[in-house]
Amino acid sequence: MAITSITDFPEKTFEIDKLADDLKLTFAAGFYENEATTTPATSIVYTGETYYVKVAWKLEGKLAAHFCGKWLVKVDLESIGIAPEFSFPLESIDMEPCKTGEYSHVFKVTPDTVKPAQGGTVYLVAATLSSEDPCGMPGHIWAYATGVSVMFVQGKPD
Repeated sequence: MAITSITDFPEKTFEIDKLADDLKLTFAAGFYENEATTTPATSIVYTGETYYVKVAWKLEGKLAAHFCGKWLVKVDLESIGIAPEFSFPLESIDMEPCKTGEYSHVFKVTPDTVKPAQGGTVYLVAATLSSEDPCGMPGHIWAYATGVSVMFVQGKPD
């Protein structure tokens, strides 16, 4: 943008503070047996039960209050073997520039949504986090976490 007129100020000075020096993203995910996400799931789980994946993150620093747009968070279960993969739909969460606490989202693995092969299948649980600017374009924050390996077996425990 150029201002070209007789009233244009000929001298200009700019300064942009180095606010981003202390910007910090904390990102975590876990696989749980209960909706309150207080009981970690065992490494062998049954398709006939419900499990939860909690993803939590926090953006801190002087520049954090200037971020607006959306957080995009997703969880995938990658099968190790011939069983089908499982992906949750992408969740879009509004950024709150004045928020000082943690963001979180809990994904619910309902009975019989994961389809392991006969004899069980090991799945790698992975979570992704990214940002989207207010115009719907990709933002400047990306993160992922690969979690525990969990063996899903058909049925319910005795």
